[in-house]
Amino acid sequence: MIVRWLGRIAPGTQTNHLSAHYDFMATLSELVGIGSPAGKDSISCLPTLIGQTQEAEHDYIVVNNLFDPMGSSALIAQDGWKLIEIDRKKNHFQLYNIHDDNEERIELSSQYPEITSRLKEALYWELDSARPDL
Repeated sequence: MIVRWLGRIAPGTQTNHLSAHYDFMATLSELVGIGSPAGKDSISCLPTLIGQTQEAEHDYIVVNNLFDPMGSSALIAQDGWKLIEIDRKKNHFQLYNIHDDNEERIELSSQYPEITSRLKEALYWELDSARPDL
């Protein structure tokens, strides 16, 4: 994401803050001084944008992609692991460490079955939840 806000965001600033498109809701709500709607997993990233300490953070974010050739959904964890659901019925998932391999060239699910299993559990919990935004 690229953001420009003269006088508020320092030029050239970079961050590794884990955020998703659904964080825009909380961020914009904070900017205009209203509360975020209930039942959303949106965290304001305004503190990060303006160079303050970011208190609230996601453990992971979920991307529910209906474009199947890229994988139907994915979970990206704070520690850099990314699990992509290729075919849930066939139990086909791919695991990458995007801190070390941001181009996702080295598939690691067979080398890290415990991480794959943990992230699958979290992904299923999110996708099968009653959250209407997923």
